[in-house]
Amino acid sequence: MTPQQHQLLLGVAGYTGRQRASISELAEFLQERHNSVVELVGRAMRRGLLRKQQDPRDRRCAAVSLTPRGERVLSRLSLLHQGEVARLQSAILMAEGPWPFARGKPMGFAKRAKVGAKRGAKRAAGESAKATARHQATQPEQGKEGSKRILFPGERGQR
Repeated sequence: MTPQQHQLLLGVAGYTGRQRASISELAEFLQERHNSVVELVGRAMRRGLLRKQQDPRDRRCAAVSLTPRGERVLSRLSLLHQGEVARLQSAILMAEGPWPFARGKPMGFAKRAKVGAKRGAKRAAGESAKATARHQATQPEQGKEGSKRILFPGERGQR
């Protein structure tokens, strides 16, 4: 199954909250053209993942919904992805090193995020000060004749 087909199943299952969606809604969800979504839905129907029902009042509209097979496939993929996210999360936490521990005590996720945000803000402030200094050092300087000259780092207005 391609990532686009998986996104299609997710869109049908949950985009509108009704367990079905129109082709136009799916096109919006997938950010694809209408005719591309029609073809994608057709391929999923041939695989037995979706069914399409015409609106009896307006035959131009069709509601797309998951078949039992489509629900099983989507459920299995979701469980697989949840396991992958949990594995990656634990690998990230193990690779973070000692900073998640404050004074030898383990921190929860929210506390780590808060500490990380503070450190990021301090880093950003330092980077901002350095960038301002670099910017000021490279500003054009008025020459004796009124011409502008760019100073490069390390230069101090020498001619």
